[in-house]
Amino acid sequence: MRLNSEYPEFRLKVVLTSIIVISASLALTTLSSNLTMGLMHGIVNKERLGISLIKESLLYGLLPGTIIGVILNKYLKPFHDTTYKIFNKEELDTNERDRAIKIITRLNSVIIIMNIFVYLISFIVNLITSPFVLNSFIVSLLYTLSTAAIFSVIEYNIINMSIYKAKSLLKIYTIESSPRKMPIHRKNVILITSLTVFISLTLIDASKMIYTSEMMYEELLHKVVKGDLTLNEARRNYIEETAQFLQVDKSIITFPYDFTKDTKPSVTPIYIIYFFQLLIVTIIFQYTSSLFQRKQLQNLNSKMKEISMGNGDLTKQVEILDYDEVGELTDTINNFLGGLRSLLKEVKNLGSNVKQSANVIKNVLITTEDSTYNIVAANEQTSKSTKDQIEIANETTNNLKEMLESVEQIAQNIETQASFVEQTSSSINEMAANIESVNQTTRSANDLSNNLVTVANKGGEAVNQSIVAVKRVEEFSDEIIQMVSVITNIADKTNLLAMNAAIEAAHAGESGKGFAVVAQEVRKLAEDSSGSAKQISDHIKKMISLVNNGVELSEGAGKALNIVGVDVKHTSQLIDEVSLAMSEQSAGTNEVLGAITSLMDSTQSIREITKLQQSKNVIMNSSIEGLQNSFKQIEQASLEQSNGTKNIQNSVKELKRVILQNEEATNDLEKLLEGFIL
Repeated sequence: MRLNSEYPEFRLKVVLTSIIVISASLALTTLSSNLTMGLMHGIVNKERLGISLIKESLLYGLLPGTIIGVILNKYLKPFHDTTYKIFNKEELDTNERDRAIKIITRLNSVIIIMNIFVYLISFIVNLITSPFVLNSFIVSLLYTLSTAAIFSVIEYNIINMSIYKAKSLLKIYTIESSPRKMPIHRKNVILITSLTVFISLTLIDASKMIYTSEMMYEELLHKVVKGDLTLNEARRNYIEETAQFLQVDKSIITFPYDFTKDTKPSVTPIYIIYFFQLLIVTIIFQYTSSLFQRKQLQNLNSKMKEISMGNGDLTKQVEILDYDEVGELTDTINNFLGGLRSLLKEVKNLGSNVKQSANVIKNVLITTEDSTYNIVAANEQTSKSTKDQIEIANETTNNLKEMLESVEQIAQNIETQASFVEQTSSSINEMAANIESVNQTTRSANDLSNNLVTVANKGGEAVNQSIVAVKRVEEFSDEIIQMVSVITNIADKTNLLAMNAAIEAAHAGESGKGFAVVAQEVRKLAEDSSGSAKQISDHIKKMISLVNNGVELSEGAGKALNIVGVDVKHTSQLIDEVSLAMSEQSAGTNEVLGAITSLMDSTQSIREITKLQQSKNVIMNSSIEGLQNSFKQIEQASLEQSNGTKNIQNSVKELKRVILQNEEATNDLEKLLEGFIL
């Protein structure tokens, strides 16, 4: 399969890393051991060191490193294929991605197991070629295991960095479904313990080699002193064993040491060598251990800086590179970013909704503000109109009160008029009775005249004398006629006044005063009629007296009755005329009486209407007072409405100001959210 040149290839890096780390670890331990032994025996063979390093690196490092690299490549092949498909945007099976995640999660354990296996093989080979000593066996085993653990971690950290770009293709943003790795604190404890054991065992191993060399030298010296060996035998044994162990020429080995020469170095350089060896291992160990965590923390720090600066792509989450506490922290931050993204989306949507609502409310408030101005103006106009109506109502109330007082006055005048009409009616009735009495007297006079005609035939002279008396009676009769005419005129005027009174009463307004005047005139006419009736009565009495005198004269002048017969007849005619006039006057009086009766009926009707009007006036007065109270309430309500509308207007202005502030805040919020990609 032809690889894409842009794909982050890592397989060769894995093999090289395995070879380099294993070879370096074996070379480092071999170098320190050989230097220690060489320094202890006073022999440092540079050629031998070089050959030993090449031998250890090529024989014991290259082959195991290559084998481990090949095995790791085989182990990482599903991970490689999955990431390659992702890189080329090919479809994945359901379990491919999960399998790739499990592979890189278990990579650390696989590397440690394989390295321990390789180091144990090397340990077993060395154990076979060396004599078995229990203490040395335990120390060497622990030293081998700690060395394998330390360099396995270094190898894993370097390989982990080699597959970093390929691992990022998996886009791992959550560890909910992923297997957890060993917690950092536990891993650190194990690593620090391993490092401590490695350092301690390294020093113990160095001390053991120093002690072994010194003990071997002292043992030979002790045997020489005891005589078990001769000096030559001891020298020969020491040179052969040391030359074989150090793989050097026998000629450069001296036994015993010449302490007068600087042929034997001190122990200090040995510990200095181990110090720098351990320092280098510790630095590499710590650096590679923190490198990957630092990479992930840098990603987190960069993302948090973007957010803290108010910008950043919230759609891109932080990739999880390892499944430890840092991975959990990354997972938590990704969840936080997801929640923050949803929250900011909601805030953005709410901001848009608030902005739209603010615009709608602002437009409504503008309309409401205009409406409130119109309402305030209308309320002011209404208040002014209400005040005008109240003034008109007060004026109308005053006018109605005056009208009610006028109606009361009319009612009183009607009562007075009724009293006057009743009095007039009584006077007219009395006058009618007098006229009837005069009429009867006239009829009696007519009878007497008829008798007088009969008597006149008996005496002429008495008749002549009676003529004079009759003339005087005629004169009085003329006066009576005039009086009757006056009565007739009075009756006519009374009738006219009664009609006027009826008309004025029908109006029942200010003209009621005119009705009172008419009633006064009726009264006056009644008095005139009464006076005239009295005069008629007086004249009639005088006439009766004169007639009686004439009768006496007629009796005294019986003879003269014949002479005055014609005059008596004429007098009889005059009496008939007077009787007729009195009949006409009686008829006129009856007509006046009928008119007065009608006037009384009309007055009674007017009185009833006036009483009804008075009762209605009470209701009207109550209604007017209620109307005044209503207008006062309307005025108070208009004032309260005006104040309330002004308060609403002020509230609308304040609400408009708040809406504008909200709009500015929403715009600021949108500007802040523009820095984020949601």
